[in-house]
Formats: sequence, C-alpha cells, structure tokens
Amino acid sequence: MQADPDATQQQVDDATQRLIDAAKAAAKQADKSELEEAIKEAESLTPKTDELDKAIEEAKKVLDDTTLTNMDQAIVDKAAQDLKAAIEEWKKAHTDQTNPTPEDPDKKDDNKKDNNKTTNTKTGEASTAAAGILLAAGCAAVLTRKRKNK
Repeated sequence: MQADPDATQQQVDDATQRLIDAAKAAAKQADKSELEEAIKEAESLTPKTDELDKAIEEAKKVLDDTTLTNMDQAIVDKAAQDLKAAIEEWKKAHTDQTNPTPEDPDKKDDNKKDNNKTTNTKTGEASTAAAGILLAAGCAAVLTRKRKNK
C-alpha cells in the first residue's frame, strides 16, 4: 500500500484488516489443560452443591471460549483457580472421617510444593509477531492517509 500513492481508503482498510486477521491467526490458543483437569475433578465429586455447580458452570464458559489466546492466559488461570477453591471448600464441607473422599493415585497434589521442580514459563512468541504486524499495518495506514491529504 505504501508504494501505491493511488490506493483508495477502502484498499488500505482491506489490507489493514487482512493483517489484523493474520495476527489473530498467528496467536496461540490459551493453555486450558489445568482448567480441564479441575473441571473433571469437580464433576467427579458427589453430592453436588449449588456453589460447586455454579463454579463448574463458570469454568466451562471459559473452557468453551474459543477466542481466548495466550494473551488471555490470566483469564483461564483465574477460572481454574476459582474452581479449585470451590473444590477445596466442597472437600472441607464433605470430609467425613468414616468415609473420606478417595484419593486418585495418579492425581498430583497441588498443595505440596516441590522446591526442586522447575517449570518453563510459556512466552508469547506469536504475540510479538502479531504486535509487529499490527504496528506495520498502522504505519501503512497513517502514511497512506497522509499522502492522500497532501
């Protein structure tokens, strides 16, 4: 667009939209695996309570939201945290010494800290590329408009 001084505003807008669409496509989806595990655990608990059902419902809304990218990871993490808190409240209210909730031997105990464990932080490589694309699109649009106004 920059090289074409006769480009119309519609052409500039179309090119900008294509760049925005490409940037969105390049963004990775949010990691929802922790939220999925929390939902599975919550759904396995009986008897259900209104509070637990509501927490599951809210978590499923976030799980089903296909628009969440790695830039929205905090939303997914918060939903998982809220559901885990509801699970813990349910466990406190329903723990009976004569009939304790069975433990899943394959389930990791998130309350135990492993100080020797290292985790890799997920970074937003795609978000950097997307930001660059959006910046370039914005510059192209501004330059084109300035040329037309001269």
